[in-house]
Amino acid sequence: MYYVNFKQKKIMDGINKFSCMTYEQIKKLNNLKDLDKQLKILVNQKRLKLIEENVYVPMGKKTANKKILRVLEVYIHLAYADHKVPIEWCEIVDFPFILAFFRNNKIFHIAVIDEGEELPYSTAINRREAERIILILENVSQMEKIKINKNLKCCTVKNGVVIFL
Repeated sequence: MYYVNFKQKKIMDGINKFSCMTYEQIKKLNNLKDLDKQLKILVNQKRLKLIEENVYVPMGKKTANKKILRVLEVYIHLAYADHKVPIEWCEIVDFPFILAFFRNNKIFHIAVIDEGEELPYSTAINRREAERIILILENVSQMEKIKINKNLKCCTVKNGVVIFL
C-alpha cells in the first residue's frame, strides 16, 4: 500500500476530475517545482498512466478525450489571463457542453465543435439555458455554419495556443 503526499493528491484530483491532462496542463494548474518526480512516483505506483507522448490518465482509462484537453487549454488561458478575476469553480457537464465555470458572478459554458458537428451542436445549444458560451472550433471556416442565437465567443486551440476570434 502506497500513500500519496499533498502534491501527488493535488495532481490526482485534477486528472480524476477531467479524466486526462497533458504534462503542460498539469504544470500550469499545479505550479509544482518537482512535478517530474511526483508524476514518476504516481506512474510507478500505478495510480496514473502515461499515454501518447505527454498525456496522463487515471489507471483504467485507455484513451484521452481530445475535446477535454482543448477545453483545459481555454480554461487555463482564462484562469491566468486576468488574475484579478479568478475562476471560482468549474465542473464537467453534459452534452452539448463539456465544462462550466463561474467567474465574475457569471456562469460560462464551453463546448467543442469539430468539423461537421455544427448543426447538431447549434440545435442542442439553442435549446439549453446557458447564457455565456465559449465555442472551441477546429478552424475559422466553421463560424459561418454555426447558427446559435446566444451570447457567444469563438476560439481555436492549436498546439496549446488559444486564439479568440
